[in-house]
Amino acid sequence: MKGTVKFYQEQKGYGFIFSSEINEDVYFNIKEWKNESIPNGNDEVEFQLDENKKGKFALNINLLKSALEKKEEQSTKKDDRIICFNCNKKIVPRIMYLNAAPYSSHCPYCGETIKKFQHNVIFIIFTVTIIIFIVMFVFIASTILKIF
Repeated sequence: MKGTVKFYQEQKGYGFIFSSEINEDVYFNIKEWKNESIPNGNDEVEFQLDENKKGKFALNINLLKSALEKKEEQSTKKDDRIICFNCNKKIVPRIMYLNAAPYSSHCPYCGETIKKFQHNVIFIIFTVTIIIFIVMFVFIASTILKIF
């Protein structure tokens, strides 16, 4: 069975492991700890479950992943944020749009412009062409309706 050390009382030599498989806390004694390290909260462990008149307890506890290893693993995950050169904070830039096209990105804290995007000439020509066709269609449709 697998679980996570909830806490360990070093002075008294016991602690509790939370097992998500049975959704309960399980008592353990340091005598059943089969590793060289001392148990810490948030350590991932594997153990055998036994029960007596006092309740459930863990036997043959083996450390799978220490809390320190888990913390180091989380800190090495990729951080996509950038540092604003004006306020020196880690940020995810906010994109500003102009005429439905990205115009620039800004720091959400200080408002400093991070990057201005180049306008795509083809997109602008396409948008203007669509607008001209719409205006022509409305003009021709209104002219035809006046005749009839």
